[in-house]
Amino acid sequence: MALATVDSLILPLTLPQLRGAADAIVRQQARLAAASLLRQAPLWQAEISINAVEDQAEYTLDVSGVSANAFASDILKLSDADGAEISPWHYTFDGYTLSFRGSHVPTENKTAAWLAQVHIVPNPACTEFPQHVLKEYSGAIAGRVFEALAGQRGKPWYSPELAAQGYREFRRGVGEARRRLFGELNIRG
Repeated sequence: MALATVDSLILPLTLPQLRGAADAIVRQQARLAAASLLRQAPLWQAEISINAVEDQAEYTLDVSGVSANAFASDILKLSDADGAEISPWHYTFDGYTLSFRGSHVPTENKTAAWLAQVHIVPNPACTEFPQHVLKEYSGAIAGRVFEALAGQRGKPWYSPELAAQGYREFRRGVGEARRRLFGELNIRG
């Protein structure tokens, strides 16, 4: 998955309407906006392979191959080595540790691997995001930037109308992303 910064896709949409705002401030708000979108809708996903170890019930999901500045927020789908989906009744995930229950704890005869489809969420240090998300949801991300910055009274870029419009655009983008994704998940699973 190609990663990109907010510089080329989001800043050109926001800087002209926020005259007087420093590029660094707008860039930081754009990063926060992209992270907020990705927290609220599982648009950044990855498949993580988990090697089973005999009699080990707990595993840590490593997403460092996806991004050094992100973590697995949720497991969207978990499958065994044969591709059969494992019901959430057989495991728990707390955002860090995957714990299996009962018959799904590997035994001597059952030490293959699992495949987890996970929701990736950027941490505050993240500067690169999935390029397709920045492109497809650029209006929503820009809206969040406008909501945050154009609502600042006393600043040269203050515009309550732009802030309100930005809020609506961001909420619309989050809603659209959820409708698409959860529709896909329901169709697949």
